[in-house]
Amino acid sequence: MAYEDRPRGFNLHGDESVTSRQDRRGAWMSAADLTLELARSLPPGQRRLVRAVIEHGQPIASLAEIMGISRGRLQRRLDALLARLRHPRFIAARRHWARLTPRERRLARAWVFHGVSQRGLAARFEVSLFAIRRWIAALTSKLRRLEKDWRSQPGDTSIT
Repeated sequence: MAYEDRPRGFNLHGDESVTSRQDRRGAWMSAADLTLELARSLPPGQRRLVRAVIEHGQPIASLAEIMGISRGRLQRRLDALLARLRHPRFIAARRHWARLTPRERRLARAWVFHGVSQRGLAARFEVSLFAIRRWIAALTSKLRRLEKDWRSQPGDTSIT
């Protein structure tokens, strides 16, 4: 199902109410599809976890047993992943990927999509922590500006 064909009662920020039972079901299905689409930007291991739970319906308890960790720990890990997927910065980076420079894309992939810490970014890019903070501030500012421009234009509500 293309994003253009999705029910209009659902949006990423949940500020439109969905009233009827059929609309709620359609919105939930759209939310699951949207989550799976966004999960494509995650590292492979995290992406497999999200797909196992959302797409294949694997119970958390059985996955935790297979992975050899507690159910609570896996639940917290999954909650953190889903929170990252719903974050406006994650959605904006996916939506405006084509408008980012190569350096901004590398930074967005590592920081926004993969969740690498600022210290990890400094080591990866071989620059100072101060430089990473400036790059992050610039990327965040650009994403906010692109989102503001995108929201002011009527029409398409798709992610990409």
